[in-house]
Amino acid sequence: MITKTRRLAYRAPFLAGFITGGVLVLGLSVLLLVVWPRFATQGAFKISLDSAADSPVPVPAPEILSFPPRPEPGPPAGAIAYGPSIKPSFNDTVVNTIVTPWSAKGGNTPLDSSPIATWKEEPEPNPPVGAITYGTGREPLSDDTTVTPPSKDTFIDPNPILVAIWQGQLEQAQRYLDEQQAQGHTLPEDDRILLADLLPAMAAQKAGNWRLATTRYSQARRNIDPSVRTIRNHLDLLFWLSFAMLRYTEEDDRNAIENLELSRPERVSDITAFEQDFYRRTVAMVKDLASKRRNTETTGVQSETKTTNTGSLAVILKMVTLPAGRFLMGDIQGGGDKDELPVHEVVISHPFVLGRYEVTNGEYVAFLNDRKTSDDEVRLWIRTKTEEPSSRIEGLAGAYRVTAGYARHPVVNVSWPGAMAYGEWMSEKTGRRFRLPTEAEWEYAARAGTDSQYWWGNEVGENRANCDGCDHRGDGQGTMPVGSFPANAFGLHDVHGNVWEWVQDCGDSRYSSARTDGGAKAGGACKSRIVRGGGWNFKPWYARSAARFRFLPASRHGAVGFRLARDP
Repeated sequence: MITKTRRLAYRAPFLAGFITGGVLVLGLSVLLLVVWPRFATQGAFKISLDSAADSPVPVPAPEILSFPPRPEPGPPAGAIAYGPSIKPSFNDTVVNTIVTPWSAKGGNTPLDSSPIATWKEEPEPNPPVGAITYGTGREPLSDDTTVTPPSKDTFIDPNPILVAIWQGQLEQAQRYLDEQQAQGHTLPEDDRILLADLLPAMAAQKAGNWRLATTRYSQARRNIDPSVRTIRNHLDLLFWLSFAMLRYTEEDDRNAIENLELSRPERVSDITAFEQDFYRRTVAMVKDLASKRRNTETTGVQSETKTTNTGSLAVILKMVTLPAGRFLMGDIQGGGDKDELPVHEVVISHPFVLGRYEVTNGEYVAFLNDRKTSDDEVRLWIRTKTEEPSSRIEGLAGAYRVTAGYARHPVVNVSWPGAMAYGEWMSEKTGRRFRLPTEAEWEYAARAGTDSQYWWGNEVGENRANCDGCDHRGDGQGTMPVGSFPANAFGLHDVHGNVWEWVQDCGDSRYSSARTDGGAKAGGACKSRIVRGGGWNFKPWYARSAARFRFLPASRHGAVGFRLARDP
């Protein structure tokens, strides 16, 4: 133990000396490799600058980079924040925003009121996120161009335009927009799309062109974010009131009344005097129509009025005359079923007449009560409540009646012979030949000059049709009253969705032997018959203009009905 301790004592001075030497070597290395080169470089750079003063070759100064401050984030592109808190003005003209209490008195009439607030304050619009302006023109940036964030005044605030539209001040809205654009300002893309439909809709409304007004208001409703409830409520009000006025011009008071109920002005918390007046005038005109029951623009085809225990039931079929023409029939857009091929041209050589709406429960019950046929024969035509509890038609003491509230719904559970029997009955009553349309006539009428999936475009959209997935208030819950959605260019309603419609043609798996003259494909004994248009419980794919389906002629399905055609 003593020997080991002595050994360590002898080695300690040697270790201390070794560590000290290592530190000295490391310090000298740092001096030679790091510090000395820096002094040498500074000296050389100073000599270079001194010599450059006498040299004719210019030495470039170091480049200085600077960055502008990041712009403050604004609202998303196209976002519109319109509500009672916005208080816009047009230059020196004060805009009165009227916030009116609503009364359910009588169920229809709003309370009279006067403006309760007047504002004159310019809202400051924010640019969309990511909108950056480089310079003042469209030319490429030069080296000395300064990159600046956009000014808040670059984009047009749409709220003053919307306020003017709700108040019916179309000229003032357009003038404000023109002035802003003349100053080099632009609308965010979403706002531009909205106003591209909204301004023409208001112009059509003021001109009394209710079909165009309904169409453009409908398009504006599709382009607005559903979460922007204030604007959506104004659009819904104007759309349904315009739709009611379109019904008025068609002398269709029943559907006009339904459209009035859907307008729901009580939801518009900041309803304007213009909108209130529009509602009152529409109510008055529709009530007048309902009281007079005029039908001067119908076909003049009316059965004798039959009085039964269900009351007086008149059958008044509203028809539309379609012109001769030619069209491509089948799966034009692609993606359809094989029975929609090949696409082929069909020539409709003569005009024909087609029902504006599908045949309704009320109209079919009038036929059943007038025909007074046996129960066994009725069962071949239609399933009543006796067979199908969900049916809206029931027999009672030798007569038939419709469940309350469903008279204007399309008849369903009707077979192909049942549809044909109804057409034969109408022919007997009127002396004119009623029939089912051919399949080519049906598609020609549904397309109304278009080659898209639906008459309004390739997407089913919203509030266009009644089907399972058509995104509307009923969405696959059952049939809806005929005419609940806008008509196509021919004036026909519900060609997409609501119920499948029987046509004359025998079923087939392809168009390989299809006629090109618009006639029906016939056969000695058709195993199946074609239905077109889709149904309330079928997906949008089945509601396309080109979609086809086959049913056994004797089948009575809860989503199959029909509409009538006749020769001029």
